[in-house]
Amino acid sequence: MIELGVLGIGLLAPGLRGWAEAESIFSGRARYSPAPVAPPAPQMLPPAERRRCAQTVLWALGAAHEAVTHAAIEARDLSAVFASSDGDGAIVHQICSALASSDRRLSPIHFHNSVHNAAAGYWSIGARAEGPAISLCAHDASAAAGLIEAACQVAVESRRVLLVAVDLPYPEPLLEHRPVRHGLAAALVLAPANVAALAHLQLALEPGGAPDPLPEGMQEFAGNSAAACLPLLQALAGAGGTVRLAGASGEALAVTVHR
Repeated sequence: MIELGVLGIGLLAPGLRGWAEAESIFSGRARYSPAPVAPPAPQMLPPAERRRCAQTVLWALGAAHEAVTHAAIEARDLSAVFASSDGDGAIVHQICSALASSDRRLSPIHFHNSVHNAAAGYWSIGARAEGPAISLCAHDASAAAGLIEAACQVAVESRRVLLVAVDLPYPEPLLEHRPVRHGLAAALVLAPANVAALAHLQLALEPGGAPDPLPEGMQEFAGNSAAACLPLLQALAGAGGTVRLAGASGEALAVTVHR
């Protein structure tokens, strides 16, 4: 079992435009309505870099910036873990379309943004973060894998870690094969368990465990691996309790939230 603290939270999704709005919804003070959300324009990046960013990068940096601001700490002091099952589907679609056409020249910007660690790279530039940044993918278990990786860094190295999980919808025809309807980016700033925090977490793997369902009214996030964070965020907004995220090989990651 691993124990750690939560210092800051960030969230961006349709109808969940920031942690303050999400916390009101999860705690029952407001009603959820999946209104469209505009991608943020991260001011941490120079204008030229912002123009080159893919949508997943904009969403990831938006959630990351909110979490770090919420934690009231220096972004440059953090290690970072970025988790995404799909990377940027729109970029993949554009590259595949170019390769299937008579003119197979690829846009350098599209190629630049096609790598899985694009968001981590832009974060390192914009936040002037000198700590290590890891990008990982574990298909539908990506959010759980990211949380495990971040928690291990906190526990082993006694350092604060930024975790970001992000996935956006694919365009057609790829959407048929990976049906993600709503985009979502969530971020947590995590720290050793012995520090003052918004909440504390205990993590444990459960063989054969089933993940918790999405919160009521949010079933349209099904298929988005980053949305596995929603039950955890709901527990962070409420009284706590234990939630389970989809893990690899039939396991579930049990996360107990202490407020």
